[in-house]
Amino acid sequence: MDTLDLNNLPEADLIDELADHITDGSKTGLRFINHPYVNTIYTPSLNALYNLNYLGKKKAVDEARTDSEWSRFIFLHERPYRLHALIELVAEHDSAAADENIVSCVARNIIVQNLHDVYIDSEGTHLNRELWQELFERLPRAHRNTNGLPKKVILYRGTDIATGKDRGFSWTLNKEKAQWFADRWEKGGHVRALEVLRDGIMLYTDDRGESECVYFGPLA
Repeated sequence: MDTLDLNNLPEADLIDELADHITDGSKTGLRFINHPYVNTIYTPSLNALYNLNYLGKKKAVDEARTDSEWSRFIFLHERPYRLHALIELVAEHDSAAADENIVSCVARNIIVQNLHDVYIDSEGTHLNRELWQELFERLPRAHRNTNGLPKKVILYRGTDIATGKDRGFSWTLNKEKAQWFADRWEKGGHVRALEVLRDGIMLYTDDRGESECVYFGPLA
């Protein structure tokens, strides 16, 4: 069955692969499917649709892996799971390297080709600070896009979290942009400023129009 009539869905049990990933919303009372291939609000009457979507996505993911289409493999996963899909690929190729003391060329290329896009696409990056840092530390300097920056720069970050507890690592060269982020918080935010060496910046990107710098400085 490749298609379904959404106005006349058949009754179906949710397949085990998805049933094991149902969670309850703590405040909304809603239920969710939180699976790397299906990530949505759960309504039992739509079981047949969820099953179809899962099977189609799984087939596409398996084909992407077989064909070494790494970017496609990653972005077939639902957004909250793309970082872990990237890590999965890197770990697989690291372990497959002929000499464990030599960084896998394939793993490095996967990082070079996908880390920027996965990062820009992600939300709540501070929740996985250590994982991001491990990946960015493996991004070759030539791919960090920092050569055009001065040797020393002042970074700004708008946040509502007290200094020392802020685990975020997205900074900006634009003080006004940082202020914009600070002003979003109802309880009041503030702008942090930090002078750093260009060589400590892991990535510079303006893809979101934010003059953004990835910087894993001290939390204090």
